[in-house]
Parts: sequence; C-alpha cells; structure tokens
Amino acid sequence: MNDIGSLRGLDAFKAADAELRDRVKELDALADGKPFTEAQRQEYEQIMGKGGLLEQLGASIDELEIRSADIKRLAGDQGISAEGPAFPLFNVKPRVPENVHDLAAYRKQVSSVDELPKAYLDGAKRVIEKISFPSAQTSAEADRFRTAVERLLIKHADQEHGWVSRHVLGTSDPLYQEAWARYATGGLGALNGRMQAALQTYTGADGGYAIPFTIDPTFILTNVGAACPMRQTNPKTGQPLARIETIVTKAWEPVATAGVTASYAASEVTAASDVAPADFTDLTVTPVRGQVLVQFTAEYQEDYGAAAISSELGRIIADAKDVLEANKFITGSGTNEPWGLVAALIANGTRAVTTGTFDLDALDTQELTLGPRFRNGGRAAHMANLGMLQKYRQLGVAGQPANSIYDPLSATLHGYPVFEASYMDATFAGTPSKTNYDVFGDFATGYVVVDRLGLATEFIPQMFDGSGNVLGQRGIYCRWRTGARLLVPNAFVLAAHS
Repeated sequence: MNDIGSLRGLDAFKAADAELRDRVKELDALADGKPFTEAQRQEYEQIMGKGGLLEQLGASIDELEIRSADIKRLAGDQGISAEGPAFPLFNVKPRVPENVHDLAAYRKQVSSVDELPKAYLDGAKRVIEKISFPSAQTSAEADRFRTAVERLLIKHADQEHGWVSRHVLGTSDPLYQEAWARYATGGLGALNGRMQAALQTYTGADGGYAIPFTIDPTFILTNVGAACPMRQTNPKTGQPLARIETIVTKAWEPVATAGVTASYAASEVTAASDVAPADFTDLTVTPVRGQVLVQFTAEYQEDYGAAAISSELGRIIADAKDVLEANKFITGSGTNEPWGLVAALIANGTRAVTTGTFDLDALDTQELTLGPRFRNGGRAAHMANLGMLQKYRQLGVAGQPANSIYDPLSATLHGYPVFEASYMDATFAGTPSKTNYDVFGDFATGYVVVDRLGLATEFIPQMFDGSGNVLGQRGIYCRWRTGARLLVPNAFVLAAHS
C-alpha cells in the first residue's frame, strides 16, 4: 500500500497502519533469518525508514485523533460517562513514555503535535542523566560531556521538530547502539531485521548511519589531539575561546554592521533621526565536509569484536578531527575548508603590527593597537605557538622572575589568558606569511566556528591497495560538517616580525 494520500477517515488510516505492520512481519518471515534480498530491503526501507509509510501514517493518525478530541471539546461534548470524561479538559499524562527511546510512543503522550518537541526534550534529558560516555576518563569529564549535550538540547529544542532531542533518544537506544556496532564491523549483512529497522531511523540525507551521540565528536568535544584553542575554555569567561555555533540546517546566516550612531535630543519633543545602518555584511557560514577513514584488520575484528571497535572509534575520530581543526582553524583558505583565523587576518591585510625587534615594547604595541571595546571586555586573549611563548620568557629583566611575562602554569601572557596553537609559527624564519607569531584579540566576538550536528558513518567491507589487491582490512568512512570564518577583523591584532 503505497498511496496513503487516498485514505479518508481515522479508521482507514488505522487499518492501513495495521496492514503495513503485518507486511513487515511477513518480510522478516520470508527472509528466514538471512539478510534481505535487494527487493525485500527496498520494500522494508520504504515502510520502516525515516519518513517512510509507517511514520507518515503515524503522524496522520495522531493528527486525526487530536483533531477529533478538539472538535468534541469545541462542540461541548466532553464524553461524560460513568467511567469519567473520555476527553478530559487537561492532559495529565506524563510527556515521557515508559520506554524513553520509543519515538512513536511520544505521540500518544501529548495532546497536540506542538507539544512533541518539549516531550522529546524531557526524554532526552532523562537519557543524559544516566548515560555513560566511553571516552570520558573521569566522572568530572563525563559531567562536562553531559553539560555540553544538555546545552545543545536546550538550544535546539524547537528546531526541526526537536531533531537534536530525537537524535539523542534514538542513537542512545540499546538496540540502535548494538545495531551500529555490528554495522561498523560487518555491514548490513551482520544485522537482523529489527536492527536494520533501528539503523534506518537515522539514515543521513546523503547516506550513511548516525554514530551514537555518546561517541559523536560533533556532540562531545574532547580536544584529545593537537592544541586547538578555538574550542577551549577562556578562564575569564568560562565559555569557549571562539564563538561556537551549532546548527541542524545547511548554513548559519547572521548579518553584521559597523553599528548605528547615537545622539542626544535637543528637547523633549525632538524627533529621532533615522540612523539605520546601510552597510550590512553577509557573514553566512556554510559548514563543509570533514572526513576520515578508519581501517582495521579482519583479525582485529575477529579477536576483539564489534563492541571493542565501536568503543575505540569515538576516540580515534575525535583525535583525527581535532588535529585537522587545529590546522585549518589557523591556516584554512576558506575554499572547501574553514577559514583559518591567521590566514584570514593576513588576507585582510589591515590588522598586522610589524615589529623590527622582538621585545616588550613590541608586545605593548600589539596590545595597545587593539581597540578598547575588544581589549577591555574581559574576553581578550593571546594565541601563539609554544615555541614563541617560550621566547617571551627570555624577555624578563633583572630582578623579575622568568614567568612574570609568560607563565605556563597560570596560562597567562602579560596578564591575559594565553592559548597554545600548534599550527602557528614557532620561529621567525620563513616567508612573510610564515612570520606571524602572536594573535591578540577578542576571539568570541571576532571568530566563529559553526558545527553541523551529527556524524554519519558508512561501512566498507574490503580495502584494496593501489594495485587492486585485497588487504584483508575493513573500513569505516566517517563524515561531518564544520565551517569557520573571521567575523570582525578589528577584534584582533596580529604581531609579525619583519
């Protein structure tokens, strides 16, 4: 039954729903414990997949039931009987079903489709209270992960019909986690019918299956790789150094302007002038694909199994992602990759202070060049390679301790927080674009990182060498989307040695 548009009436929709559920059971029986044939798989996905026939019917049934109840209330028919009202004026049912991972059950717990995002949010909060994070080394780190995920849930609670909450609920389902672990090591052929149905719930628009959120580096920021300061916490603000935006859509679309002009009125009846800015700047950031291929041998799969491999995948992917971002958030060209901060400042050409001598006067000049709006807001910080930071210690004068300028223990430079950036220049040598040794500025105002939530995975059953010979290795291809760009050039000063 493919044409649900011809159905009329609640009974017809319920009958179609029952018919499709029976057909799913028939398909599983026909498979007889074996993987589906291509035709069976296509029919199964058409019925059970994300946006499939069962999901469409469920949404229609929910709407018709709610509409029927609303109409009876409006007509004054409260359905009073010996057993009480059939449609009570107030919905006293809990919003979260007994099985917190059963997304379909949430529709039966609310009286309106508008309440679903809040119900999903309540359920997702319950999940993160008890869930364990394989990559967390300490309870404090696990709490940090929970806080990060809860912030994402609240921020995106009403977006895309509660997509983030639904993602957390679905990918934390024990059945989904087991299905994904088996898929990651054996492909779809390693799954039974129930597991295939669970995975199909979170198929990406471009294919692939969502990694469980507990090991997804777009949800859990671990910073386990190279020194990538943009996501680290600024101790002065308690927030990430750079501005971090998460989206569930294609692009982040703000606008910026140099501002408007304020004035005092000559009298109480003086009209206000129109000072609307005419210099709006489009600062859209469209996250681009990041990717990594994780390979493992058939022997490793046989010896350690799906659970061991899946528990390691989150750490491996996060490490590769951190190293890539540490590079591109500094040097990225903005073409098919994020704009790097230093690369963007060089391209801007107006925010560099060239110093002929590396001394304390050069450091003072750099800091004084930054406008007071950005210097005094409590968010200003330095960023440099460790090789350059160590040189600052050599600038101490007689009678001063070596850490009076740069203190690695308190992570301060000249009294401001300082962050290590592995991919900034470690020495003065090199071409003009390689002689930039210190960025000082308000990172949270001037630079943004945009993450598209969700990381998808695809199983590769066999790897080959350059000659087409079998290597006896499996592979997991992982992809995510991240973008970054310079928002406010005046928020930074780049120190360069001539």
